[in-house]
Amino acid sequence: MNMADNDASTRVIDSLINYEWRTKLRETMNMADNDASTRVIDSLINYETVKYFNNEVYEADNYDKYLKSLYGRLSLKLVMSLHVVAFKHT
Repeated sequence: MNMADNDASTRVIDSLINYEWRTKLRETMNMADNDASTRVIDSLINYETVKYFNNEVYEADNYDKYLKSLYGRLSLKLVMSLHVVAFKHT
């Protein structure tokens, strides 16, 4: 086994590990996206109740807080993982 074969096999293994890592991140991101959609749909279904109790600002702030915390962190991780993969393959 020469140096080129060793380098190629290392790259394949590294690519598989990165693929699994990014797949898990994407699955978590999709779950977060589904949760965000569920929150919006719930607010729209209960529009009259939210309006009656004057909770529009609360619902909007709650949704913004959710997007900034979980969804924002996950999207940042996903972009960073893509940069890691690109860096390793240069």
